[in-house]
Amino acid sequence: METLILLSSPPGKELKRALKISEEISKNTKLALCFLQDAIYFTLKGNLDKGLCKDAEILVIDDDIKLRGYSPDDLLPEVKPIDYNILVSRMMKDNTRVLGCF
Repeated sequence: METLILLSSPPGKELKRALKISEEISKNTKLALCFLQDAIYFTLKGNLDKGLCKDAEILVIDDDIKLRGYSPDDLLPEVKPIDYNILVSRMMKDNTRVLGCF
């Protein structure tokens, strides 16, 4: 499992670049995209760019959702809210690599 951590708010160049990279990575390996901080805006209903990697698991930090005044009901159906402890546990698992933060 590979993990990309996304921090940039939409429609930033870094976020678009990371999503393009995710498309390439997901062709060869299982991928998770984790949206943190202002990047969570990208996972809200009506805000999702068509370029999002369709084969990746989409994660978002639940505290970041709440801090910005949203709830899990505001997220796209394919987005899974998790807490920081789960993210850290996933990153520490065998055969999991964090490929970068954008």
